Amino acid sequence: MLEVLKQIGLTSSEAKVYFALLETGKNTAAGILAKAKLNSGRIYDILTSLENKGLVSTVKEGKVSIFLPSPPERVLDYLNDKINNVEKQKKEYKKTLPELKKSYDNLHPQTNVEVYMGVEGQKTAYSILFAEDKKDKEKEIIIQGITEKKRYPQEVLDLLRFYVYKKRRELKLKVKKIVDYNARKEKMYLEDNSEIRYLPFTSTTSMQILGEITMVQFPVEPIITLIIRNKRIAEDYKKQLKFLWKIAKRWKDI
Repeated sequence: MLEVLKQIGLTSSEAKVYFALLETGKNTAAGILAKAKLNSGRIYDILTSLENKGLVSTVKEGKVSIFLPSPPERVLDYLNDKINNVEKQKKEYKKTLPELKKSYDNLHPQTNVEVYMGVEGQKTAYSILFAEDKKDKEKEIIIQGITEKKRYPQEVLDLLRFYVYKKRRELKLKVKKIVDYNARKEKMYLEDNSEIRYLPFTSTTSMQILGEITMVQFPVEPIITLIIRNKRIAEDYKKQLKFLWKIAKRWKDI
């Protein structure tokens, strides 16, 4: 019985006092101490706590306070009150959960890094990137690291033409390409809703961001694609790409 009372939320002393009162029916504070075999100067605090829980009541017999136990069924009422309070607390907590989660994510951003090899791995990485389109409010991809076509294997060019460009068109993404000066005389595939600017910087390693994904590619042998899932990293790199786009030149200005 004592263990059950403790399991429903009573302290060890409260359980002993309530059980002692159930056995005696009514008693004084001193009598309860003796019956419960407690050596506590806090007996009145314990009794007050039990009164607040609705498990004990008090009557006066002359100048003496007499304590009576509530019927055992009242324990069920006490438990139901606890359940109702927990449900209310749960509802209130759910209201604040989005804000708390946002604060937690800012302090502890989720990070996942994956490496994909070969053209098939590159296609898988692109599918992961494109799945982020709903998380990107700007619906914009800035691509840095585009150079002369002769540097790329034909299978990479085919992947771009037959999968990547079509998928970006399907998702209605805005595309901004930062191209190496050496490729400025080449005919670039002009996608829907796309722009091209140029920088005097040659790189076969490219980068692009969508949503919380940063994709880094080395599209020549060995073909390696790196996917980094981290919101803050994506935000930082996107700022850098926006800066590069801002200083890059249009064809007519070169």
